[in-house]
Amino acid sequence: MKTQTLQHQFRLWTILLVVVPSLLIMVIYAIGQIKTAKQEKLELVSQRIQFQERLIDFWMTERAENVRELGHTAESRTLDEGQIEGILYEKQKHDKNFDSLSYIDKDGDFKISTLSSGIQYPSAIGTPYFQAAQSGKEYISDVVIGRNSGQAIINFSYPVYGDTGNFQGLILGSVKTTTLGMLLSESWIGHTGEVLLVNREGTMITPPRNVKVLIDRGIPEGAAPMKLKITDDALLNIRLGETGTATWIDYLGNKVLGAYLDIPERGWTIIGKIDEGEVLASIYTQLVTMAGVTIFCVLLILPLATSIANQIKKPIEWLIGQSNLVATADYGMVGLDEYALRVPHELGALCKTFVNMSHKIEKTIGLLQENEGKLESKVIEIQNINKRLEEEIVEKQRIFQELSNSEADNRALVEAIPDGLLRISAQGEVLGAKLDNKKISSSFTEKQLIGRNLIAIIPDCMKELFTTTVAQALATGELQKKEYEIVNDGITWYREARIVPTRDDAIVAVIRDITEQKKAEGELVTMRDAMMNAQRMALLGVVAGSIAHDINQPLNSIQVSASGLLYLMKNGINISAEDYQRELSRIVNEGRRIDNVISKTLDIVRGVINYKEPLLMDEVLNSVLALIKEQELFKNIKIDVQIAPQQAWIAGNHEQIDQALLHILTNAGQALQDKQLQEKVIHISIQVADQVRLSVADNGPGLDTAIIDKLFEPFFTTGRTKQNMGLGLPIVQSIVYAHGGEIIAENNQEGGATFRVSFPRFNH
Repeated sequence: MKTQTLQHQFRLWTILLVVVPSLLIMVIYAIGQIKTAKQEKLELVSQRIQFQERLIDFWMTERAENVRELGHTAESRTLDEGQIEGILYEKQKHDKNFDSLSYIDKDGDFKISTLSSGIQYPSAIGTPYFQAAQSGKEYISDVVIGRNSGQAIINFSYPVYGDTGNFQGLILGSVKTTTLGMLLSESWIGHTGEVLLVNREGTMITPPRNVKVLIDRGIPEGAAPMKLKITDDALLNIRLGETGTATWIDYLGNKVLGAYLDIPERGWTIIGKIDEGEVLASIYTQLVTMAGVTIFCVLLILPLATSIANQIKKPIEWLIGQSNLVATADYGMVGLDEYALRVPHELGALCKTFVNMSHKIEKTIGLLQENEGKLESKVIEIQNINKRLEEEIVEKQRIFQELSNSEADNRALVEAIPDGLLRISAQGEVLGAKLDNKKISSSFTEKQLIGRNLIAIIPDCMKELFTTTVAQALATGELQKKEYEIVNDGITWYREARIVPTRDDAIVAVIRDITEQKKAEGELVTMRDAMMNAQRMALLGVVAGSIAHDINQPLNSIQVSASGLLYLMKNGINISAEDYQRELSRIVNEGRRIDNVISKTLDIVRGVINYKEPLLMDEVLNSVLALIKEQELFKNIKIDVQIAPQQAWIAGNHEQIDQALLHILTNAGQALQDKQLQEKVIHISIQVADQVRLSVADNGPGLDTAIIDKLFEPFFTTGRTKQNMGLGLPIVQSIVYAHGGEIIAENNQEGGATFRVSFPRFNH
């Protein structure tokens, strides 16, 4: 097998250590950002079309009111055609929303019209607006092609009555749909976004943003709104007459994403869309930048890796050559061509050490050869001595076996135990002793302790141990344990004494050194605190994305409300004080919502608990169950609850504990969502011992054993839901740790998974 050179391996590992993490970061970043960008744009488009729907309704109502005002004028009631013509032209001059304004008499003849091209069909008999006027009703048409204008228009009419109350005709106002198109164009998003108005058949009522492209394809200019339908793919994905979001291929052949909203009273659907390419363009740019930086780093590091490899390779090659000289016993040549190039200090020291070692090997071999003859005679002498020793050992073993008794066996057993042992009478007299290297009393040896009263000579810190604890052991006949400290040569040692009563009214004290155990426990607490801080720091990096996502919707709502008010003010459109107050209140409330999201999220990540109170765990659970009871996710799931008879009190923040339990239950519900089971069950139990333990188990598919250890890592997700970004369980763990608790996840033997959460018990 051909091995790689040191320089080649340095380069390979350098590329792997830079490229692989960079690729992983880019993939994770791209997946999260693409999903977030699409969701944010869909929310923005939905809010825009909702605002446009309100604006269209307001605009249509205002046009109808304009025509109604013209029908109520004194000139219309007196049938003074000269004055009627004056007010119609004056209105046309100051209100550019109308394409034309006309007066039609009671016989259905056009008497007056501001239409610039003139009236080609002077009779209105049989038209819907004339029939409505004859019935005394005002009328608003759908989008139609005007008989006289030839354009796509909407007609507004209102009947005119004379002073005697007799029907005298009607006022007709015609509005081009291009006016509606201009109104919608003010909400176009980015470079490719647009808002369209279509009827139930999918025909465009308002012109699209790229109408010039459609005209180039053969659709006559000015007639595009009544000639063009949305694409077949759009008709397949958009449910006209309903409200929702979708993706489709538009009339330019581009993949778009958007939202649609039904306007039932008009039979229209308002559609907002934007090219997917524009939504993702900034993400692609960032990925290209990251790839360029990665390549630059690799090109920058490769020369450095080559230089380091050369500095190591050349001294090693020199050492290999010197080793070959030693192997062939050519000691005279070792070190003659001393390596003189500049090398790291450690490698230079290694070269010098090797040369010195070679000289010592040369001397040692010489001595060995010199003494080889002497050793042969000594070997024979040693063999004779060994023979005599073997005979003596056999004899001594026989004698030792005869002298052995049970007391010696017991003593050997005691000596094998590393702990200290004391056998003490009920009066405190030491009957037997075995001490370790940290003596109970630094003034006495094991033999000096026997026969003495131990209470009189031990330090004050140990007297309680051999009075109260020994008395309890003798009185109860049970094992007693006590920890204490002793100071020896300025060093503090921790001990544990186990007091065991014997049948002869005495006690045996087993004294164990637990200093290392205490240190390990302290280090474990320190490591856990460091781990929690590291997890909080990791969550702090990703919580910015979580906060940005949570506040995006209220920010968009503020923008829509502010944009609407600004539009109304710029165009001189009057709305009621209640509408102003409602929009401003929405802005204030959404601002408070943003502040609340940021404050609560950061408190969770930092492990901050602003307020703790005694909480009864079953009451907290019942409040969460009441919250999810009506959720669609839990409609077909049976929830079985078993609560311990003891009261399960903990000290904690009600809101944070609610949030943690809600997410754990939602996880269990999502695990059962796509599982085909005859009965879907979530078992919840609360147990009380030294801690309060809550278990949530489901009979779903369970957890892949390869990912259980990664469940609480930020951004890691099992992919159960498309909206899952992998932030829930890390935040749940942060809440539990902040309350001094623990959380684990495991698979059930009979199938499904269980999450176990424990909190310190609070003595209420």
